[in-house]
Amino acid sequence: MNESLNSNSRSSIVNDFVRILIVTIGFATALFLASGAIDWLMGWVYVSLIATSQAIVAIFLIQKKPDLASERVHFVGKRDLDRIFAGIMAFYSPLAVSIVSSLNYRYEWQPSIPFGRSIALGIAILGIGLTIWAMTIDFL
Repeated sequence: MNESLNSNSRSSIVNDFVRILIVTIGFATALFLASGAIDWLMGWVYVSLIATSQAIVAIFLIQKKPDLASERVHFVGKRDLDRIFAGIMAFYSPLAVSIVSSLNYRYEWQPSIPFGRSIALGIAILGIGLTIWAMTIDFL
């Protein structure tokens, strides 16, 4: 970690990791309650992907761009409406996906497609990689 991090930045870092932990526990709870099965392998894979991607972004930003990490935690310079929409998209969209996929698993709504899970997992990993790249650069 950079020596240049002040106590305010360190507090932000701790808060960010606590937020990641709380969000991960919340999504896992919703996922497994809706599915009715704690032993659902793909549910655990999803939770692991979400937690890992969030941790990778946080670690990268903290090490390489601590000012940007602090800015993103504190929403510096963002308009109120942007914060509202970003919060909705960042929380409710993945929560809805988690619940619907859990209910799909529980009630077997969709037929199993050969290699479907592998293809979906590959697409998810590519999407997470793109998201990590986009979150770690500063366009402005």
